[in-house]
Amino acid sequence: MKKITILSVLLIISAMSFAQNNDYVSSLKAKAEQGDAEAQFELCNYYAKRNIDASDIDNAVEYLFQAAENDYPEALYELGCCYKDGALGLPVWPEKAKLYLFRASELGYGHAKAALEVMTNDYKIFRRGIRKSVFNQIISVAPQSKSEYYNNYKSRFIQQ
Repeated sequence: MKKITILSVLLIISAMSFAQNNDYVSSLKAKAEQGDAEAQFELCNYYAKRNIDASDIDNAVEYLFQAAENDYPEALYELGCCYKDGALGLPVWPEKAKLYLFRASELGYGHAKAALEVMTNDYKIFRRGIRKSVFNQIISVAPQSKSEYYNNYKSRFIQQ
């Protein structure tokens, strides 16, 4: 008898949790349709974490792009990281990653500045064909010279 009671209580709690989750997602979708960048980014996270099937990843990417188009700094950062690492089914594209990270850093997102610093210090990427104008645009926000950045990076990350 106790097992049945405990099981029924757990089922009721999980049903209530599911209903609250659906209400939360519905309210986020309503806000996202109105152009709320924070809601769009939250929906991206929801679908990326849920990841039940391929449509969840498609929804996550769609909401991530929408939030980035609305200049939401965290979304710009995440999109830059996705292009840097090839996450969420996006291709590895260092140049595009830098542009998204650069925009996020312009908006004051600190993690983007750090990621951009690491990427701009890696001269191997630039030797593989990045346009010099993009490099100069990105490095122009840096407080140090290119050689100082490289030496800093080399001392921190490259084993000698």
